[in-house]
Amino acid sequence: MKKMIKIENMRKMTKHMIFGIVLCFLSAPIYGQEVLLLQDAINTALEKNHNIKIAKSNLEIQENNATRGNANMLPNVSLSSSYNYSNTDTELEILTSLDDPAQKVNVDGAETETINSAINVDYTIFNGFLNQNTFKKYQLNASLSDVQARQNIETTIMQVINAYYDLANKENSYLAAVQSHKISEERYERAKNKFEFGGSSSIDMLNAEVDLNTDVVNMRNANVARNNARRNLSRLLSIAPETKFQVDLQCRLDNQLVLNTIIENATQKNASLLSADYQYKVAQKDEQISKAGMYPQIKLNSSYSFNRQENGAGQLVFNQNTGYRAGVSLQYNLFDGKKNHTRIQNAKISSMIAEEQLLQTKEKMEIDVINAYANYQNGLEIITLDQKSLKTAELNFQRSKELYELGQMTVTQFREAQLNLFNTQIRVSTNLYNAKLSEMNLYQLTGELIAR
Repeated sequence: MKKMIKIENMRKMTKHMIFGIVLCFLSAPIYGQEVLLLQDAINTALEKNHNIKIAKSNLEIQENNATRGNANMLPNVSLSSSYNYSNTDTELEILTSLDDPAQKVNVDGAETETINSAINVDYTIFNGFLNQNTFKKYQLNASLSDVQARQNIETTIMQVINAYYDLANKENSYLAAVQSHKISEERYERAKNKFEFGGSSSIDMLNAEVDLNTDVVNMRNANVARNNARRNLSRLLSIAPETKFQVDLQCRLDNQLVLNTIIENATQKNASLLSADYQYKVAQKDEQISKAGMYPQIKLNSSYSFNRQENGAGQLVFNQNTGYRAGVSLQYNLFDGKKNHTRIQNAKISSMIAEEQLLQTKEKMEIDVINAYANYQNGLEIITLDQKSLKTAELNFQRSKELYELGQMTVTQFREAQLNLFNTQIRVSTNLYNAKLSEMNLYQLTGELIAR
């Protein structure tokens, strides 16, 4: 019970601390620059990302393929028609009887017209369940493409989230560097004035100048780092690198995640696991499709035809027939050089490989969830400690500043308190955003990242 109370208190402190961390960096707004919210950044990336467009197009192709007609489960109906005309000079010898001589007939410009039309219907009654299994395979491929499209979306979202919080962290680092530079600048002006009025030696002023120059370098490096981070985010959003914008520095954590619930959701919704599962099911269908060659094929065919012929010369000057035709055909492969046997064996092997990959993916997913949750829990605990450290560092610096201004603390001790505050601010910011990334990683593993 004591442990539960301690954890609950820690969570409450964490919630309070998350809001306070941003305020401690003197994060005044930069006027003239638009604040880009994380959700807006994600929406922009999803609209413009090329991989997502490709994945959605592939999904559309697979959905178009997943029809009964494409799997040859429906009859084929075709219409054929032809017309032929000829104009020839014809010479004929016609035998009317065995006793009489043949009669000669010469026709110049004899015209012949032929018209043929037919409607044909072909339907496969049975072919070893090939068509049925092919249709189910197409449906599985469509589901697989849907999961793969979701994977691309989740990957893009995580890339944007990483870049967004990296920029937020670099922004906090820059603000902390600006604050430290301001402190060193005030200290240098104080040392300079004291030296000019003979209140101290030049050593204090020179030390203050060295520390000021160090902080100038740190501030410049921090500025370069945040500009680089902004350009990296701009690239993911497909906007001009020189575009100026600010990100929201506030960051809140969900500290109510439970490991058992996460594992259950990941088992049902994890994109990588679902993808491996669909690939295994497709391999099973391929194995069933390969066995279709072991069975006979039975086909039904029917047609309705119209044929007409008119001849300008000859004994048969007119011929026309109309009618139906129907038939059933059976085909059975007796021997094909064991090619079908090879296809069956290879399909079985592919199915076994897909099953092993599914098991491998499931094992990896479970380990990834446990590790991610451990990082998440560790991040919450670190943030709680960081909150205490930050308060201590701020209090220590304020007290050191008072003592330094009263001449009761050395320059070295004051500089140490200043650096301690600066380093604590940087560490707190980094740990906060790392904890948030651990939380987002858990959402991705559980398949809930898009919904969030």
